[in-house]
Amino acid sequence: MCGILGYVGNDRTVIDRFPSALDTLVHRGPDDSGIFRADGVILGHRRLSIIDLSKEGHQPFVDASSGNVVTYNGEIYNYLEIRESLETLGHDFRSACDTEVLLHAYREWGEACLQKFNGMFSFSILDPEKKRLFFARDRFGVKPFYYTRVSGFIFASEPKAILKLDPSLAKPDLRALYEFLQFGRLGGSERTFLENIESLLPAHYGVLDLSSGRIETCRYWDYPEQSSGETDPRSIEAEFERCFDDAVALRTRSDVPVGLTLSGGIDSTGILASLSKTGVEDLSSFTSVYGGSGPGELDWARLACAPYSDRVTLTEVLAGAEGWLSTLEKIVWHMDGPGLSPAVYPVWRVMERARQQGVPVLLEGQGADELLGGYVNYSALDLLESMKNLLRPGRRASLREVVNKWQAMGDAFGVKPSVLWVLRESFPFLFEMNRKRNTAAYALKDSVVESCVVSGARNDIAASKYPDDPVSERLCSDHAKDILPSLLHYGDAISMAHSIECRQPFLDYRLVEFVFRLRSEQKIKGGRTKAPLRGYLMRAGQEAIARRADKVGYMTPVDAWMSKDNCTVLRLFLLEGAPRILEFCERGRISELIERFGGGGFALGNHMYRLLTTEIWLRSLADHGRS
Repeated sequence: MCGILGYVGNDRTVIDRFPSALDTLVHRGPDDSGIFRADGVILGHRRLSIIDLSKEGHQPFVDASSGNVVTYNGEIYNYLEIRESLETLGHDFRSACDTEVLLHAYREWGEACLQKFNGMFSFSILDPEKKRLFFARDRFGVKPFYYTRVSGFIFASEPKAILKLDPSLAKPDLRALYEFLQFGRLGGSERTFLENIESLLPAHYGVLDLSSGRIETCRYWDYPEQSSGETDPRSIEAEFERCFDDAVALRTRSDVPVGLTLSGGIDSTGILASLSKTGVEDLSSFTSVYGGSGPGELDWARLACAPYSDRVTLTEVLAGAEGWLSTLEKIVWHMDGPGLSPAVYPVWRVMERARQQGVPVLLEGQGADELLGGYVNYSALDLLESMKNLLRPGRRASLREVVNKWQAMGDAFGVKPSVLWVLRESFPFLFEMNRKRNTAAYALKDSVVESCVVSGARNDIAASKYPDDPVSERLCSDHAKDILPSLLHYGDAISMAHSIECRQPFLDYRLVEFVFRLRSEQKIKGGRTKAPLRGYLMRAGQEAIARRADKVGYMTPVDAWMSKDNCTVLRLFLLEGAPRILEFCERGRISELIERFGGGGFALGNHMYRLLTTEIWLRSLADHGRS
């Protein structure tokens, strides 16, 4: 897990700035650094040592047999199995790291090596013999890969490193800001918040021809088709357990301590239960608590740990109000852009504490909701399908089934939110009417809206995969482009801000492929979400959490902090002086939103957070432009 930077070109200014630009990524790799130079190509690396802590893991890594050179960020969890296969083909290894395995795999199989990798990664390989630069990103985009073609070809783990090489690129992308404030879109496409910096899509690789400068990109993985016919529930349970346990076990491979983020919810408790099977000892787990704002998930986290109290230590991490604003400014700097939700704040505190306690690798439950149907909108769609089935020939649903689903949905998400979501899914125009007055979109200037014509799908991954299963179709869309990419973006940025490697068992591609082959009724049963995982927890002895009806996200008191003292912070950043956000938003409309928010409109909290973080980011971007 590291930071990577590369440049193809001959601009003397860019070349001279390269070492300092690489140092902007020191938080991603505090343990070592390296620069490789060839004719017209520079590759840089900042290392966070996780596997093979010796100097043999130094990067950029050179393959003596081929002359290929790699700078690589991530982990290939099945590197031992791939190494064994390569050794049978005659490959010799000088190190014990997965980096060398990656490089040998490329020499042996070329682009097809990506099909063999089970992990999270972004990397670039200089291939002198073929006179090309090969670069790739993992299937779900856990690890970032940004690039620009303005000043030659520059790529990096974070846009700030690119801006250090070429400050003239510090120009906000109007369309990206519009889509963020209007629709809450963050990630999931090539577009970034910077006008001339792109993001390589998940499950894609690219080839830069060093002779012609031509770039081609290609998708190497896609979501599977659904299986036809009925599947035996016991077979589903057995295969889910096999895939999940192996995903967790692979992600314990490390030469440094491995811990766990634990909320007491279904996802993280499932990982904890699976870890207990590996015989792990002295496992550190971390959960958020809020001083003066209730216990958060503490009681549930304690319940989850109870069966393993002799092996698991639970650390309670306070995510209090002290220093929240200065922390928010750091968060925005590390994210290289504004944020959707203050849920990132407790994550920052958890990562900070884990690093302080010497636990640089954490397993987490990211990706489970979009895989197994954990959000209220999936339950709403499932309920609506059952209601429609009442009216269809053959009545594929009963009134009792519909009533049970209503009850389960209300228990999990609350009656009012459930009703609102059913209305939203039934009458989308109602949501659009609300958007015009009660979201960050209301603040946008009419001229900005008029100039940004919204196109259709921005990412052809997962397009119309499951047309006869609306819930699975929504799950796939959210997994590929609408929700998960933004969560992975902030997860990577905030964990790496503290030199922490986060690993996500629910994003093991084998598990993802298995679950997406199932129909939605095998994931949401009787209105209860995440059926395969709940069954897993029942068999693991975590009955109370398996039966848990409510779903609580990362709730934070940031709404209360923003509204304190008549919304002083919001007024200071968004109204006083010459806020940079006024280039895109109307001062009067922002003021109106603040008044409504301060008057008790806490449903506006996330939207005020988006406006606040947008202003903070625009200010930091101006600093880049002056450097």
